[in-house]
This record gives sequence, structure tokens and C-alpha cells, in this order.
Amino acid sequence: MSKKRRICLVAGACLGLTLVGAAFGQSATVGPIAGYTATNFTYESLYTGTTLTNGGLVHVSATFTKPAGMELFGLKAVPALPAGWSVDWDPSFQVGLYDYNLPSNAGSVPGSPFVTAAPIWVPVSGKFLYGPGNLGLTVAADIKLNFALYVSPGDTGDKELSIVWQYALSDGIDVDLPCSDNPAPITDLNAPMQPARSGTLVFGR
Repeated sequence: MSKKRRICLVAGACLGLTLVGAAFGQSATVGPIAGYTATNFTYESLYTGTTLTNGGLVHVSATFTKPAGMELFGLKAVPALPAGWSVDWDPSFQVGLYDYNLPSNAGSVPGSPFVTAAPIWVPVSGKFLYGPGNLGLTVAADIKLNFALYVSPGDTGDKELSIVWQYALSDGIDVDLPCSDNPAPITDLNAPMQPARSGTLVFGR
């Protein structure tokens, strides 16, 4: 069982993150997220054939930047989703439909097994997992995470999304690295509701 080192709960722990980051130079960001609309739509799943209803799709892209000289033992990404939203995925294939359209890769050395280590979404833990066992990645790499979110049917209001990367070095201890631009805003693009009209209806005129 790997130990967890939480480094954003107290001031001293955050200092630990600063020192580690300065030593290796790793960083993390969430790219700009387009706004959303939540007009309900119903469709048939390509995987299971079941009928589903959702309010919309939002695409998310995040990056973990790993410098050279830092051997990456393990990597996970933990998103904090808006209430009621969910990650697009299929329980049979353990991937989301849009992982294929927006492939995830390490941008690493050709032939490295990590290049094809696409993230796996695990709903029980709420994490994306990168590859089994020791990734053994030592070269510099921008590790991409691309996925889609389902909007709750009929949802409204501006939202926020945060992502924390959990990386492990050779000791196997997870260290939290929040994205520097947390939380990323998701703007409500739904048409504004029209105010109720006031007055008296007069019939027969």
C-alpha cells in the first residue's frame, strides 16, 4: 500500500510542494474550457446500445509537465467536477468515447511504452490512472489528459473545474500537485430565461 503525502492542507505542507517543484521543475495546468449549454438530448450509446439522456458535452484538456532527470514512477489525475456532472466513459472498455478523438500521450521518446499509456478513468476512486506499475519515464515530457464531461440535463449557472495530479517518484509515495490555474471557469452559455410578463389579460376585445 502506497503512502499518501498531502501537501496542500497546511502551510508547512504547501512549502513542501514548493521545494519539490523547485527541485525538479514539474508543473501542471488546465487549458481554457469552452462554455456550455444544457439543452437535453437523448442518444443511443455506441458501446451498450442503451438510451441515455444528457445535457451537453464539455471538453477538458490538462497537462502535467515533467522535466528531464525526474523518474516518474506513477501518475494519476484527480478532477473535481461540477455537482451532477460526470466523465464520459464506458464500463466495458474503461475509456471514454472522446479519448479516441482527443488522444492522450506523453509526447515522449518514440518507442517508449509510456507514449501509448492512455489514462484509464476509475469512477469508484474518481481518478485517471496512467499505466500499470512503474512508468519508468525519465525524459522530459508534456503528459496530456483529454476527456469529455457530461453536463447535467437542464443545468444552468457558471461552473468550475479543478484538477490535482498525483505523481510518485521511485519511493512510490504519491505527491499532490494542483494545476496552477485551478479552478478553471466553465461559463454558462444557456439562453437567459425571459422574465414573466406582468399585466392583466382582457378577453373579448
